[in-house]
Amino acid sequence: MKLFVFNPEHDLCIANGNPHYMPPQSALQFAEDCYDVMQFFGEDGDICVPASKVGEVVRNNPGISSIVPWGWNHALLYQLRKQSVPEHLLLDESLINWHTYASERRHTSLFGSTARMFIEDHCSATPKILMSMEACEQFLSAHPDAVFKNPLSGSGRGVRPVKDYLSEKDICWVEKILAQHHYLMGEPRYKVVQDFAALFEIGAKVSFVGYSLFDTKGFVYQSNVLLSDEMIREVLEQYVSSYVLDYAINNVGFLLEKKFSPMLRSKVGVDMFIYEREDGSYGLNPMVEINCRHTMGFVAHAMLKRNFDYEGRRFVINTPSRDNPHYSYSIE
Repeated sequence: MKLFVFNPEHDLCIANGNPHYMPPQSALQFAEDCYDVMQFFGEDGDICVPASKVGEVVRNNPGISSIVPWGWNHALLYQLRKQSVPEHLLLDESLINWHTYASERRHTSLFGSTARMFIEDHCSATPKILMSMEACEQFLSAHPDAVFKNPLSGSGRGVRPVKDYLSEKDICWVEKILAQHHYLMGEPRYKVVQDFAALFEIGAKVSFVGYSLFDTKGFVYQSNVLLSDEMIREVLEQYVSSYVLDYAINNVGFLLEKKFSPMLRSKVGVDMFIYEREDGSYGLNPMVEINCRHTMGFVAHAMLKRNFDYEGRRFVINTPSRDNPHYSYSIE
């Protein structure tokens, strides 16, 4: 029997780095309201809970053989130990360090040339690692419409569009990131026409699981389109060739296996996007960020495998409103 734990605050915990970090109430409410989204990864008899309920459920279910969270981080480990969860069900701290390391955005730069191998002319520029205020100003001078990114954040968080010059608020933000992480990421801002992700499973080897086709608004996730991998390929090949897509997927899979396997054992979603160039042609960003955790793309992929009647519809996360103070998810 597996215990699936929904801890969507994972990215915030990774970015903060403190095992005693207390996520905002909105993130904790999301976990409490939507923990059963993990059901799509389990089998009959498995259990889904938010992180706050793990200790109680483990005590009442001695048959639990493993814990599978949305993502492992030091704050989750600290929380589960406080709940007296047995150590044999927890991930070793050194392995959690690997999860944190693999989540750093600097890999999109360090791996940039390999991710673009043989398809450079079809791809975006490799993101830059910026280690000083001067470097940020120089980058913005070369790319007046740019995006700066916190090294450890995901799901659209820690992303700051900057245009022409650094405002006082921009300078404060950059100084804070540099003080904490000693670098941030810079890349030109692109005219994105389609977000998607390549889904992998890392263990002793790396296996390609499939695709995720999703929508964002202001860099923040909105919904997934429920389509088969074959149908998603058809959508993507309207913009770039199968040759380019195949090389991108193979290059990224090679990198994940070479750099992270076998120390990292995790689901990994590598965000990518198609963008429109000034001349009207299309290009590919083959590595926007690496998410070393479950993603909503994995949820959508697993959901469609269980029920093909969902094909063509959308998996949507509904945020609280005046009429409904709770988070929910729906198929629309």
